[in-house]
Amino acid sequence: MKKILGVVLAASLVSGCQLMGGGANSSDITNADFKNMGCDEIKSVFETYQESMEMAETGSNLLSIVDLDAGLGEAQEIASQAYNQAATVARPVVKLKKCDFTI
Repeated sequence: MKKILGVVLAASLVSGCQLMGGGANSSDITNADFKNMGCDEIKSVFETYQESMEMAETGSNLLSIVDLDAGLGEAQEIASQAYNQAATVARPVVKLKKCDFTI
């Protein structure tokens, strides 16, 4: 019963992420062209990615309850590294464009 619940939960999370725009194009933060984006677009990219990471964290916590969290820690680390790499690239652009936020 525990595994069935876990599979149903995992399927729900995956389909939810797909509905929320969690596809490769919207989450490919490391290839975003920040130089050609406006401040609002840059901010939106980081906010959306942060929300995706938070949703993944919630999903990871739920999956760990039913012992289906194998490999999720590594995936979260990769997502965090991608965010940090993109932030390093975007910070000078945000400063140059005099955006009213920081990353």
